[in-house]
Amino acid sequence: MGFMEKIFGDLNTKEVKKVEKIADQVMALEDQMAALTDEELGDWLRKVQGLAQYARDLEGYAQTALLEGRSLPGWKLVAGRSTRKWVDQDAAFKQMEADGTNEAMLYTRTPISLTVAEKMIGKKKFAETMSAFITKAPGAPKLAQDSDPRPAYNPLEGFKPTEE
Repeated sequence: MGFMEKIFGDLNTKEVKKVEKIADQVMALEDQMAALTDEELGDWLRKVQGLAQYARDLEGYAQTALLEGRSLPGWKLVAGRSTRKWVDQDAAFKQMEADGTNEAMLYTRTPISLTVAEKMIGKKKFAETMSAFITKAPGAPKLAQDSDPRPAYNPLEGFKPTEE
């Protein structure tokens, strides 16, 4: 460690301390969040912007370190969620049929997606012949800064009142 690092700390230490300070301030306000004014809420969102991504990046770095054999006090790698798979699906289905399961019960019929259909017949023909059969739902609301070029979310968009 160099002389300047001993006095000022390295860049990573400074960044962690900065993030920890902000996180501590947010946690201290946990009980008071409901009482925040709209202006205060906007200010806090600007202060913590990027904090979640920084935490995910830090977790990824820690996981890589552990995979490389390093030791992080208080942390370990564990097996994540696993999935079951057929070793030999054809043989398994033959056994199920031999045990009395009807073959039709072993398979499902599912329609292709819009994207697959569009690729099959081409974008132009798809747009010409299929547009009457397609609707596009609005996306879920997502928090964004005022500078985002997308229009503001309107919860009433697409709402059609019924007449009685």
